[in-house]
Amino acid sequence: MELKSQQYSRKAFERVNNIVEKIKQDKEKLKKYRTFAKRFPSLIHTCGLEQAVSFAESKEKDYRLNFDDLEYVLQKTNVLQEGESLTSYSKTVALPIYLRLSKEALIVAGWLKKYTEALTEGLVED
Repeated sequence: MELKSQQYSRKAFERVNNIVEKIKQDKEKLKKYRTFAKRFPSLIHTCGLEQAVSFAESKEKDYRLNFDDLEYVLQKTNVLQEGESLTSYSKTVALPIYLRLSKEALIVAGWLKKYTEALTEGLVED
């Protein structure tokens, strides 16, 4: 039986690896992806999940991939239902569920950050 943290780690690695393979030729896009992946966990921690998600989603051009990564991992680990929007779900749930969702999102964002740093090392400079 796989622990929740192991599920997050596995799905985060799969997602980041696929994204990096797709965009590694576009150094500017890869740099933005890496930079925001490094900042996203602290944004969630500082501003709260809803504000961080709204910010990432509003920056369609620059940060949408990072937001999609978070949503993807949460869906694949059954924190969100398949096809369910993180934005709408986080706006409508009760406070105890929102707090749990925030904690889970922060953990997932941490895994995404770690794998993004590892898989983009040497491909772009900070």
